[in-house]
Amino acid sequence: MSVPKGKAWHAALDMMHPKQKKIIDFISGQGGAETPTMPAGEARKEVPNGMITLDSEFAKVLGFTSDKFGGWLWRKGKYIYSSFIVSKEPGTGNFRRLVERILELGYGVKIPTPIGVMEIIVRKWGFKRTEEYDEDVGEYAEVWVKEPGSRLNDREAADKCPMRDAIP
Repeated sequence: MSVPKGKAWHAALDMMHPKQKKIIDFISGQGGAETPTMPAGEARKEVPNGMITLDSEFAKVLGFTSDKFGGWLWRKGKYIYSSFIVSKEPGTGNFRRLVERILELGYGVKIPTPIGVMEIIVRKWGFKRTEEYDEDVGEYAEVWVKEPGSRLNDREAADKCPMRDAIP
């Protein structure tokens, strides 16, 4: 995977903690380990809770494919979590189309602890900030939520965003 070359991308990388940079390396294929796979079906009822890997059957329904992204998604109930993905072509709308497709299929979207540009994106798109208790970590974590059946904010609102030039 080639490294994206946008000002916003590099600014976001500069703000990351070293552990977050290691996650980016892992997702982009530079971390040395393979992402585990999980079976998934096309129908919502048939999709089990858990990891949604790139190019799996359900991932293809979402448009979550290896030509556009690195990483994985996670399904938990009526929500799809996006916390460890990287767009291979930032600024082309792939992530927006992914989120719109998830919402179109009747799921909600949750983004835990967005950093850098991702925090700007979730604010711009009208996600609501919440907190969820993470049993694995034993503490509350910030999670931004877009409820099932909702839509992303329109592009006119995005044009009024003071940091719109930093948003891919």
